[in-house]
Amino acid sequence: MTPRDRVREGALIAALALGLGLTACSVPPGAPGPSPSTGAHTDAARTPVPEPSAVPPRPRIPETFSWSGRYAVPDLGIEVPFVWYGNDGDFQMIAGGDGDPVHFTNIIRSGELYTLTYAWPEVPRMPCSHVGSFTLAELNAGFATASFAGEETLHREDDHLVHHFRSVGTVDLPSDLLGDTGVPLRVPLMAGDIYVDADDPSSIRQLLHFGVQNLYDPNLDEWILVDETSADPREVELPEECVAA
Repeated sequence: MTPRDRVREGALIAALALGLGLTACSVPPGAPGPSPSTGAHTDAARTPVPEPSAVPPRPRIPETFSWSGRYAVPDLGIEVPFVWYGNDGDFQMIAGGDGDPVHFTNIIRSGELYTLTYAWPEVPRMPCSHVGSFTLAELNAGFATASFAGEETLHREDDHLVHHFRSVGTVDLPSDLLGDTGVPLRVPLMAGDIYVDADDPSSIRQLLHFGVQNLYDPNLDEWILVDETSADPREVELPEECVAA
């Protein structure tokens, strides 16, 4: 996601909103999934595309949770610690820390979305950005439109059986841009691949974001890999410079 406008999942993509409009960066059936520098990968021996009635529950972020893992930008060779936690509908993501090449936070608090980038390679320090109104419910509504790609296994220190979903964001161009063809013109902007525990759609194990929201990254992609999950709450507090943003 762009360090400046880190609207993820709905805004990560409606993205968090990172509206999760994220586009196809996954591999075809039968091939190993893409792998960041962690060595984690997917075993994509998928069953045929299921009938709509067989689609498992879509991803959903719970109101209260604590997750930890890693944030990776493979083409920059960067991997930093990552935490994502929520408390009664508010939540905060933090990638990296003091001294890391990438360090940012995204926060939803009281129905408002904030993003603050402390460090990104060759990018000047940005002030806190109050992106605007955005809620956990809106984020989950974006996830609810994701398409089911199949059941896979993430190979890490422990294997995780996951359901893989994809969300894509496009923009419609003027219909007469290439003449009166009568054919809709759409351009993909962003795509997201979301991997949740097969027995718990509210437990995210991996996210791949790709698209224009990652403009500061040469390959326009980023990974979030979740290693530890719990239902414990954690206080969500705005950084001092975001209070007046």
